[in-house]
Amino acid sequence: MQEAGLIEWSKTNNPRKKVYIDECKGKKIQDIWECKDSQNPAYPTEKNRAMLRRIIAMSSNEGSRVMDCFCGGGGFLQEALNLGRKFIGIDESIEAIKLNRKWIRNNENNLFGSDVALIEKFVLNRTHQ
Repeated sequence: MQEAGLIEWSKTNNPRKKVYIDECKGKKIQDIWECKDSQNPAYPTEKNRAMLRRIIAMSSNEGSRVMDCFCGGGGFLQEALNLGRKFIGIDESIEAIKLNRKWIRNNENNLFGSDVALIEKFVLNRTHQ
């Protein structure tokens, strides 16, 4: 790449690949994303689903694992599932646990099979200590 003139060097001597606009497909992603808040949130801190899908799709590959440390109503986890990702959700709120338990139990993909009872038991034991 260096011999082909496709590398430029920064002031701190870090190599960067040159990418020319005519070689790029699509529109360059901007620094500011305009995403409207959820219209009918199931949880007070619920985020826009289109924004969550975009973040998940850009930052992970199908089959990879993503984590939401404050999963709230589970929107991030549901979008991860829809995009073919495995997920880990964490929250200390009893309401968040109830909401996530409901959609996990009702999910037609039967996410965890018999492990759901073990996960719920662990979560409930931890939240009541």
